[in-house]
Amino acid sequence: MMFDRQRVGQSLGRAEAAFAQLSSATTASDIQANWEAFNSEWRTAFNRLGDLATNTDRKQVAGMFHAERMASPVLTYVWEARNLEEHQAKGSTDLLPPGIMLRGSGPANALSFGPETDLSSLNWERFHGDVYLNPVPAGRKKGVLEPPEGHTPVTLAAEAIEFLRAYAKAVL
Repeated sequence: MMFDRQRVGQSLGRAEAAFAQLSSATTASDIQANWEAFNSEWRTAFNRLGDLATNTDRKQVAGMFHAERMASPVLTYVWEARNLEEHQAKGSTDLLPPGIMLRGSGPANALSFGPETDLSSLNWERFHGDVYLNPVPAGRKKGVLEPPEGHTPVTLAAEAIEFLRAYAKAVL
């Protein structure tokens, strides 16, 4: 049993390290790569916690955390995003490359440019790129999961790692 606990501890450590890497990433491509790594490590740690709980007197704890994961849109998205990363060529994120964009106070279609338009008076802003979450297929023919609104890979991972910490505390 000690070996199982040791493996679970190692998996938890790798998930924590992957979260730290994701949280400190500064470029869109680093965020994307670290999101994929986090998904894999988080899922492995979750599964090992479940195995340990099931093989000890904590089967009810495993069932409770499994049900909580299934009920949470954030955790379900993270779970299915890992499946997509692992089994499909296209992952759960896309990159928007850096460039220059115009920030306006009104709708974009209200802007009109003519020969006399003073472009220097417009609010141009350098854009450093970003990571966009894609919809992911839900398992077992349940359709497609849209990314939880208002979340980024980092905020999704923060919720997922907190859940994993609570699960570990209940099992270990």
